[in-house]
Amino acid sequence: MRTGPFVVILIAASLSPTAAAAKIKVPADHATIQAAVDAAAAGDVIEIS
Repeated sequence: MRTGPFVVILIAASLSPTAAAAKIKVPADHATIQAAVDAAAAGDVIEIS
């Protein structure tokens, strides 16, 4: 049974950087909402308190 390509795809998918979204807190992490938006990546959550 050949599982080589399947294993490579599975490992690559598990190491994807899009799997973990960051929570950016204003003002704890960034002083302004705009600074938080500028620092955010796709999928990140900006929490304002």
